[in-house]
Amino acid sequence: MSFVERYIRSPHLISAILILGVVLGFLSFKRMPLNLFPDVNYPKIAVIIVWPGASAEDMEDKIARPVEKEIATLDLVRKVKSSCRDQVSAITAEFEYKKSLDSAEVDVSAALNRIITSLPRDIFPPRIFRISDATMPVCTLAVYPKRGSHLDLAKVRQIADNELKEALLNIPDVADVEVFGGYFPELRIVISRDKLYRYGLDLSDIAAAIYTQNLNIPAGMIIRNKDQVLIKVSGERLEKRALEDLVVGKDAAG
Repeated sequence: MSFVERYIRSPHLISAILILGVVLGFLSFKRMPLNLFPDVNYPKIAVIIVWPGASAEDMEDKIARPVEKEIATLDLVRKVKSSCRDQVSAITAEFEYKKSLDSAEVDVSAALNRIITSLPRDIFPPRIFRISDATMPVCTLAVYPKRGSHLDLAKVRQIADNELKEALLNIPDVADVEVFGGYFPELRIVISRDKLYRYGLDLSDIAAAIYTQNLNIPAGMIIRNKDQVLIKVSGERLEKRALEDLVVGKDAAG
């Protein structure tokens, strides 16, 4: 029996079913949630870990593998993969749809806290990023010194953190700029044990002198009729030569 024959024999029943379907469809359409940028991909969390001076092989063996194993034990994880370069390792975890980005970020952070003590001590603090259609980076730039240039990776990182990042943020519709990798400048101080013993000092005296004499100290504020003036004691030593003038200790007789 065809649909037309059934409709002729029982028109009221068929009409009621059609009207019911139309009504249910209209109600479902009205209640359907709307999102300008719907996230149709699986929730993803990326972890960036920087280990200064490490090769890509060391990053994979000492960083990526332990982190991958720990993240793989999390609930609702679909897959975990990593990409390693010299000094930088990126680990990406993909979760099932049931897992929200907030919950996934918390779980990944907890997993990193469980194994952070087993990772090399001189790594930078891991950075965690959410990956979705709304947060996907539009462009990734690699900056490095030109062959024959006097710049090193520390200077390149400084330029990227300051001039380059500021210039990119000034571009209309650019929401954020992240900088990672490169070298942070640091100063290594070599202590002579013979001189420490000769002057009756120890390493704690050296550390205390560097800390107390290498600070910018707020000294208050002057409030005037038309403006306010902040006062600070500038003690931070930004050049290596300035550290040579630190007073470590004084002779009690003098």
